[in-house]
Amino acid sequence: MSDRPTKNATEYAENLSHELLTPLAIIRSKAEILLQSPNLKSEDLKNLDVIIKNVARMNSLNRSLILLSKIDNKVYADRTSVNLKDVCEEALENYEDQIRSKSLQIRFKVESELVISSNKTLIDILINNLLKNAVTHNLKNGELLVKISSGSVEIKNTFDLNFPPPKNQFKRFTTSKGESGSIGLGLSIVKRIAKFLELELQVDVNESNYSTIVSF
Repeated sequence: MSDRPTKNATEYAENLSHELLTPLAIIRSKAEILLQSPNLKSEDLKNLDVIIKNVARMNSLNRSLILLSKIDNKVYADRTSVNLKDVCEEALENYEDQIRSKSLQIRFKVESELVISSNKTLIDILINNLLKNAVTHNLKNGELLVKISSGSVEIKNTFDLNFPPPKNQFKRFTTSKGESGSIGLGLSIVKRIAKFLELELQVDVNESNYSTIVSF
């Protein structure tokens, strides 16, 4: 028997996730209002900060579960022409602040034009999640390589040898020891998207470099 969720189950999960959005928004709003209250103690401020951060994590988890549900229901079946150079450039712009805060050295190499027929939304999410992972786990003053070749995109980053990426990095809820505040779904989503779009994922850990190659 297939372990893939039934349509009814995925629709239920999606509906439940949507229902959670409103109470989460209310909790965050009320916590932010309380932050403006006068004479708050230091401990109160810390507790409110924890509440707001965890609501943000729950919102991120919610969005991820909705996305996985939509993939299961083949909502993203439509395809269009996708230029990977444009996708990678936009993704780098999305994480410009994080890249700058870590003073990362960026190498963006386009060895060959790569235009595919695929779902633009899912390709955007896949590349953005891989890039976010590469930035998050990178070193201060580290390096980040984004290389587009004929038929593949490689994203490589330096990482702390004391906190190497786990071997089962693409399993759901897997996080590295040095990671903070992550819901651990980003790379699981990457794996699900790759399977849905019939893409090949290859991971290579070499000395202090972590590389993910997506073959189209």
